[in-house]
Amino acid sequence: MKIEAEVKLNMGKITSAVYKALIPDNVGVPECMNLSMSIEQGIINVTINSSCSIDTFISTIDDVLQSCELSLRSLSCLSDGD
Repeated sequence: MKIEAEVKLNMGKITSAVYKALIPDNVGVPECMNLSMSIEQGIINVTINSSCSIDTFISTIDDVLQSCELSLRSLSCLSDGD
């Protein structure tokens, strides 16, 4: 199974901050899975290749998306405090 996703933020430093927050998701993935990320022109590219169960695959996708959402909410709270 393979999924390629683009997170289009086009928000300069915020995009970079979200990308950096997602990097720990690359650590500790099951051996049956490969998760890679890159950032180009304000777009975070996420690719997940897996021979794991469908449940593990979906769970990993969900974790990445939740981490992205949490990062954006956290950054939003910081900017609201200015």
